[in-house]
Amino acid sequence: MRIEQRHKKWDRIGGVLCLVLLMLQLAVFLLSWIISTTNPDLPVRSLLGGEGIRWFFGHFMSIVGSYGAAWLIVILIACGAVSESGIWPTVCSRIRKEPLSYRQKYALRCSAVALLFFIAVIVMLICTKEAVLVSATGSLFPSSFSKAIVPILAFILTAISILFGSLSAQFQHIGDAFHALYVGPQQGAPLMVIYVFACQLIASIAWAFMI
Repeated sequence: MRIEQRHKKWDRIGGVLCLVLLMLQLAVFLLSWIISTTNPDLPVRSLLGGEGIRWFFGHFMSIVGSYGAAWLIVILIACGAVSESGIWPTVCSRIRKEPLSYRQKYALRCSAVALLFFIAVIVMLICTKEAVLVSATGSLFPSSFSKAIVPILAFILTAISILFGSLSAQFQHIGDAFHALYVGPQQGAPLMVIYVFACQLIASIAWAFMI
């Protein structure tokens, strides 16, 4: 019952937030049109003009499908895997020196080894002479590594969580592991809806007012 009430509460908050974003989007449409009409010398483009309408519809998918969308998805996948695997409370119990089962200890050790392996691979890819993830000038920012840092961290968290969940018997079969991969996006679906509204609003402001 409490879970349902919590969901309803967040649904109301998300609905209000989406409504606010929609009203702000409409306000940007009207404000850009009014300013561009009354003050044509200002660097403001109307979203209600032909150019603005073409931009809004023509760039909608490219704006929504930017890095932010991919990052949000992989972060939600990682969060779901961490939550379902039980690795976080086990790590906390280990820090508090609480007793753990043999399976939990074994899974935690293997996960730590896997983490060190991933770290070693990343170090080789960015610090060696033949580092392939750095830029042509040898810098990390910007580079292929900086562009992929969020997916890389999400992949590591996901892989370690799946490994821990499998070894600790938190996941009884492959279906449990697969469930852990999609439960995050499933529970984070409201964030995806809010993201679409917010992303388009920010892009509209930037285009109309030439930020």
